[in-house]
Amino acid sequence: MRSLLLSSCLFLGLLFVSSVTFAEGEPCEVLPVPSEEIPAGVKSEATSPEAAKKMRDSLQSAYRKIKSLKAEFSQSSYLKSLDLSEESNGKLVLGIPGKLFWEYEKPEPQTFLLKDDEFRLFQPLEKQLIIQSTRKYFLSDIPVSFLLGLGDLAEDFEVLSGCKAGKVVTLTLKPKPRESAKGGRDPGLKELKLSFSTVSYFPEVAEILDREENRTSLKLSKLRENEALQQSTFTLTVPPGTDIQDLRG
Repeated sequence: MRSLLLSSCLFLGLLFVSSVTFAEGEPCEVLPVPSEEIPAGVKSEATSPEAAKKMRDSLQSAYRKIKSLKAEFSQSSYLKSLDLSEESNGKLVLGIPGKLFWEYEKPEPQTFLLKDDEFRLFQPLEKQLIIQSTRKYFLSDIPVSFLLGLGDLAEDFEVLSGCKAGKVVTLTLKPKPRESAKGGRDPGLKELKLSFSTVSYFPEVAEILDREENRTSLKLSKLRENEALQQSTFTLTVPPGTDIQDLRG
């Protein structure tokens, strides 16, 4: 099950789901967010394509104002090939641009650090530290770039649909064609759902499916934005005797 945690440590990665769009006003699915309750009796409706694009741009604009973020997360993961499900949770600290400290507390402790194009994974129960190049580890870095403040939703994604219920909006995004590092079209990234409140326009919920139909849902809560971060926040110290595997090549 550790491989599932490893492959879905962020609400980023390889995405796949069938392309579904809705006509304006039709019923659709909104992913609830922690910060905004949908009033009883309020039904979800599809937005117009123009409105969905404007909300995508507002999401990007609001995210550009964030320089740091602390949050708690809960994650649901499903690995279809093994028919396995897992619930996990933990805390994260984000420094924009380019820094992320991601710590799992349950079901077992694991710590991820992204910094300076480098990825580190510490598994204390195995007494093991893995070091890898970020670009080598992630087959597609578009969602990573957005999360770390290095990407642009309008530049990287097309809007397939928007769905709104009260002040909660869910956007379904499809990545624009992109060349992979090996010279061919990126085979991994297909589709991503982001859900947010129109009060903050911060993506609190994400839903991901990959080509093997593995599902990852991520929810952020107790958000604390733009607090001063100490330099030591983005360091990972391991105890003596830790097995260090440096795979950067």
